[in-house]
Amino acid sequence: MEEESSDDVMIKVGASNNLQLSPAQHLHRKLFGEEKEKRSKRVEKKKNSTQIQSFFMKLASQEREKSRKFERISRGLSEIDRAQAKWLFACNVPVSLISQKLAKMKKIEPKSKTAKENNNYQSGMVMWGKLSGHAWWPCKISNVLKSKTAQVQWFYNKTTSTLPFSKLLPFEKHLNQKGKKIKSQTLRQAVQLAKSDYEEKFGEILDE
Repeated sequence: MEEESSDDVMIKVGASNNLQLSPAQHLHRKLFGEEKEKRSKRVEKKKNSTQIQSFFMKLASQEREKSRKFERISRGLSEIDRAQAKWLFACNVPVSLISQKLAKMKKIEPKSKTAKENNNYQSGMVMWGKLSGHAWWPCKISNVLKSKTAQVQWFYNKTTSTLPFSKLLPFEKHLNQKGKKIKSQTLRQAVQLAKSDYEEKFGEILDE
């Protein structure tokens, strides 16, 4: 008489166990399997839904940031020029190229004409100023005085001081150096105000 293989024994045992189950137990096992499958599908669907929601939230955030940048650098443009700038944004033209285009639209000299390069300090220039005992702080020249001094208004607190030219540096040239690792909340807000003022005037986005 031939011996049964282990696989044949397992099949018979499984069949024997199934025969011993009552109809109610068979139904319970079937319903349990279906419920488990449904639960697995719900988890997978929720996961996919979360990923999709996260993607669209990120996309919306990028669009809002893009819209804010456009509003900052397109202020003062005519309706025709504004429409052209908006079209460039929609075509995903690099911001640097758009800034150059807007600068030409506004008929403003590029930022290369700064105080440091031509020693020409003028009212309205956004600078970094240094008072003794204080950190470098963004300011705007409100009046150029004699003896190589200028009256400046500090961003955020709006107070004024008189500084020698040697204590003034072009804001955009030193933003990467002095705008990093700022711990003071008021200084951080002052830098943002100075950036917005500069971008509105020159039509150029500054990156820290």
